[in-house]
Amino acid sequence: MKVIVDIFVEVSPAMLPEIFDIYPDGRSSGYGFRSELDHADLRNEKLVECLKRSGFRRRKKQERFLPREHFTEAHIRHYDRADYASAVYLEFDPDFFDENIQFSERDAEARLRLHRKSLRENKSTDFARAGIKAILVPQRVKVVLEQADLHNLLFLPTIPVRGTGLAEECQTPVTWEQVGCDPWWELSSDLTLPPVSPGMDLRDRDGNRIPPGNSSNGCIPREGLFNKAELHYLRNDIKAIEPFDVALTFETFGMPGPYPRPSVVVSQRFYQVCIDHGLSGTWVPVRLDDQATPPPSDHEDDTLVESTSDDTPAAPVIDSTKSLSLTQRFKGWLGLTRSTSESERFRSP
Repeated sequence: MKVIVDIFVEVSPAMLPEIFDIYPDGRSSGYGFRSELDHADLRNEKLVECLKRSGFRRRKKQERFLPREHFTEAHIRHYDRADYASAVYLEFDPDFFDENIQFSERDAEARLRLHRKSLRENKSTDFARAGIKAILVPQRVKVVLEQADLHNLLFLPTIPVRGTGLAEECQTPVTWEQVGCDPWWELSSDLTLPPVSPGMDLRDRDGNRIPPGNSSNGCIPREGLFNKAELHYLRNDIKAIEPFDVALTFETFGMPGPYPRPSVVVSQRFYQVCIDHGLSGTWVPVRLDDQATPPPSDHEDDTLVESTSDDTPAAPVIDSTKSLSLTQRFKGWLGLTRSTSESERFRSP
């Protein structure tokens, strides 16, 4: 595994030449400054110090990005196959997100309503996610996983509907023959894991620390400056429910909404079945702890609390004639919020 430090700030070379002296390739992003360096690279610390001296401060999580005040810093894990092979359990998510695979809601039988056109156009997808935590699989993948005799694996039926809107006529069910492809299924489990380790730093939508198992006002795992927190469980809690190959988390991670959905944790056996059959997915190792380590207090978490001492530098004075254009600001923001996977995505050779 390697860790990359991603730093972004919306400035041009004319606005803050010092950081471009530290890392000249930062100008390559085109809409501000971005560096993506190994975590051991000493330039990371120099860049952060330079930005703070210039009056910028690190953006706190859940804080709106203000171009004249903030820079962002994210630590991104890139796992290799040895990391996956040594993990007893992994958090699993599709590596394919398609906003065209639309859903509206569940019907009276709790089946996801899926719009037929988008399903027909994604026949080659192994696992898909469409704006919700639910994992969708086509019939051919269902057959592969069923033949592996995986413990606690469930496939829930979905229902295709006629249109892509919420109007009543759009919600009219159609047959899979009318769709023109084999059925799609929702991957699930009949096993729910215990709450995560008390050592995890969990926050609600307002940034307040919450205990494991509480998802009523959102549940966002944090791990310092990492963009993706690894799930931690107490080893004895997991031993009490083994063996299993597929399970759902007790918590529903993310912001509260109309379609809460737990994450999916799978075994090494599930992972190997996918690799052996060339099924593509995103994997994050799950950690088993012998005992819980208390999460850091707020003043130790640099993503939450910034210095408020009297010597904190004032906001930078920037020549507006050298500022980025509105279009550049917009594109820079897109670059900032782009999805950067914390794990390797691949198909087995």
